[in-house]
Amino acid sequence: MAVIDYMDLVQPIKIKEQLGEFLGSFDECIDIGYLDIVKYAGHSCPTVASAFISIKYALENIYKEDIPFRGDIEVFAKNGRDVGVNGVISNVFSFVTGARESDGFKGIGGKFNRSNLLHFDSDIKSEYKILSLSLEKSVEFDISLSLVPFNPEMNKYLTLALNGGDKEDQREFMRLWQERVKAVLRSNPDDICKIY
Repeated sequence: MAVIDYMDLVQPIKIKEQLGEFLGSFDECIDIGYLDIVKYAGHSCPTVASAFISIKYALENIYKEDIPFRGDIEVFAKNGRDVGVNGVISNVFSFVTGARESDGFKGIGGKFNRSNLLHFDSDIKSEYKILSLSLEKSVEFDISLSLVPFNPEMNKYLTLALNGGDKEDQREFMRLWQERVKAVLRSNPDDICKIY
């Protein structure tokens, strides 16, 4: 199957990567597109798409016209990493923001820290919260796919694909699955990401 043809439905996230610039890896600003997230996750699904849309929207709500930078963004999740799809979503958030748990980069000379900026089982009202350390501004938000169409035929073809269905069944499952991903990426961000 060729690379999916809708990866550019959503504009990339522009973020400053000051560590990369300091070390001569690339210029200060980088673009993170949906395809980058898919390569990192290993697949394209509604959860991955909704996480990408949500972190992009949340960052825009905090930084407005400014460009966010890695090391400035602290990420909080209300539930544990192993609850539902929290692990998948937090991995997307971590990839974009650089925020990590205690295994993150500790910095150089007191700069560029990424460690202890990702937290689970947090005391917050919503599902997620991001905080800009430099701006001292935060947003809390929930992620929901309830407004995105779900083709009821998908479950039938998923079952067939998992249990030895023929190639036509597998192709139809893939088509329906990716149609829903496409619908997520085409949605208004505030239909996916409810900011408080």
